[in-house]
Amino acid sequence: MIFFFLRAKVQNIFVILQRFYINNMEKKRVALRKLLEAVEKEILRKPDRKLLDRLSLLAGFQDWKSFQDALHGEVSADENYK
Repeated sequence: MIFFFLRAKVQNIFVILQRFYINNMEKKRVALRKLLEAVEKEILRKPDRKLLDRLSLLAGFQDWKSFQDALHGEVSADENYK
């Protein structure tokens, strides 16, 4: 008789742990989705003008506008060094 009682208690504990695990995993899944959305939003946002000017300096241009002109036109980076 005691065996059946203990078995029922163990099964109840198992059900409780299983529900906790499922709820916990759902919370982790939601948190991970929110984190990925925040990262994608940060990656996809447009960089500010200061960052673009720094990147163009790295490429050998004076500013972002001259880099864009060279990229889409016939101006070269050699003009920046004259």
